[in-house]
Amino acid sequence: MTTREGRLLRQLTEVAGANRVVEVGTSSGSHNPRDDEKATRIENRIVSVIATAASILRLSLVLLLLFIACVSPGQEKEALSPADALLPMQQVVPTPATVPLVNPGMGLYLYGTLNVNDLPADAWFSSLVQIGYFREDWSVLEPLAQGKYRFEEYFGPIFDLWVNRWHRRVAFRFMSENVHSRRKYVTPKWVFDQGVPSVTLKGLYTKEQIDPVFWDDRYLAVQERFIADLGKYLDGRPGLEFIDIGSIGEWGEMHLARWTPEMLEQTGFSATRYIAAYRRLIDAFVETTPNTAGGHLAIEKGSLEGRISAAIRLDDVRLDMLESP
Repeated sequence: MTTREGRLLRQLTEVAGANRVVEVGTSSGSHNPRDDEKATRIENRIVSVIATAASILRLSLVLLLLFIACVSPGQEKEALSPADALLPMQQVVPTPATVPLVNPGMGLYLYGTLNVNDLPADAWFSSLVQIGYFREDWSVLEPLAQGKYRFEEYFGPIFDLWVNRWHRRVAFRFMSENVHSRRKYVTPKWVFDQGVPSVTLKGLYTKEQIDPVFWDDRYLAVQERFIADLGKYLDGRPGLEFIDIGSIGEWGEMHLARWTPEMLEQTGFSATRYIAAYRRLIDAFVETTPNTAGGHLAIEKGSLEGRISAAIRLDDVRLDMLESP
């Protein structure tokens, strides 16, 4: 055996962990070219064995790391817990149904009505409608003077029909500007008689509507008092779902599409003042939220030429106001 063949044989034995001796033909005397060929073949086999072993080792390490990453602490213990033995894997196949799925508090709302024929018991949507939603002008509740409310006259028939007879829930919004109203004064006239500034706009069904300047402190003070009284009256009422904030902008949604640039300038409008006014009304509603509905309010997202938006989460009374550039 040549010196080269011996060295290669030792490498092969060490790498492959061989326990037996590989007999390689020896040579004595003169040099035989076939010896070099044989040594080259052996060397190639050794290189192949080394490369294969290294690949297997790398793959094993990768698989081990993936296994460690996928198994969280305590998972092994959970897999062996008695609960798993008591709760074997189950396959559930829902039964096809031809009737709508009822999701209480979600889905279809029926727009406010006092007509008993609007919700017949045999109608396909009857079981889906869980909430009656009423939108009305502020002047309907407080038409003649500050503090002289028509609460019982307005709310009584609604709660009687929807809650007591139909066993549904009700939600409300009371607006200070409403292009669809047939009234000249969506906000009560006495508000302006007290000095709250206004603008004159054209309604969809009226030649003119007198609407308040929402960012004026006098208007906000009157609204805060109205919101507080409304909350006190409705507090504890069974069947109350939520109350919208409807006292700023068109329909209570912050839109000012009917306001001209001249009106905005003359009334001292700025995005900062408008956002501050909205925050102030949000705070007023939060402070007087009826307890019946678990403190739920609803704020319709509004915008002013895409620059102002409002976000709100009321289960934990977290309020955010955002102004985009």
